[in-house]
Formats: sequence, structure tokens, C-alpha cells
Amino acid sequence: MRSMRVTPTRLFLISTVILSYITASGIWLIHFAPNLIGSSSEFEVVAGFFGVSVWLIASACLALSVIGAPPAPRHPAEPFNIDTHVHMIVDARRYQWLRDRGRVIDIDTCLCVGNDDKFYFGHELDKNVDDAMRLARLKELHPCAD
Repeated sequence: MRSMRVTPTRLFLISTVILSYITASGIWLIHFAPNLIGSSSEFEVVAGFFGVSVWLIASACLALSVIGAPPAPRHPAEPFNIDTHVHMIVDARRYQWLRDRGRVIDIDTCLCVGNDDKFYFGHELDKNVDDAMRLARLKELHPCAD
């Protein structure tokens, strides 16, 4: 929702409108509506019920206009797929396991990430994975760049 600055003039106008609404509602409900509804004239009874219903509808409309509509999401969320979420968590755990240098005891027998003759761990591994992902994304967006 859009935030609005509260100025003294706006605060005075809002207070005046609220006070006028409460006063008009009180006068209608305390003085006129009971007399109309309790009247022996059928027309006055119908007018009394009609007046009360119009007052209730106007109150609801006024409340909705003051409260405002709920803010719409800026980017509509895609439907949640639990399988995709589980695969993402598993991949994150695998990556975390790969980047942990303490797990690699023997470079010949343990799983590690290497490029040519260099092995990557920790920050270097993160950087190389990020670079490879960016390059793949660029190739996907711009296939003619090969």
C-alpha cells in the first residue's frame, strides 16, 4: 500500500469527517430511526428500515474506502511445487558438502571439484560455480554469442 504523509491539514480533515459521521449516525439511530420503525404508519416503518439499511451500506462503503484495497503482489508468485523444493534443498546440501574442504582427506580418493590441474574449495569454488552459472545463463539468453 502506498504510504501517505500525515500533515496537520489532512489530520484535521480526517478528524472532522469522522466526527461528522459519528454525529450524523448518532442522530439518525437515536432520534429518527426508532420513531420511524415504531410508527403506526406503514410508509414511515418502511422508510425507517430503508434509512437504516442505506446507513449500514454507506458505513460499509465508507469503511472500505478508508481502509483501501489490499496491496497486490508486485510479482505474482509461481505455484509452489514441493518436488522442486526438495530437489533444491538436496542440491544445496550436495553443494555445501562439496565446498567443505575439511571433507577432502585424500585428493585421489575423495570427491572434489577440479578444472584442469586445479582443485577448488570454499570461496574459489563458489566463485567458479557462480561464473559458470552466469555464463550458462548468458548463453541461454543470447544463443548467437557463441
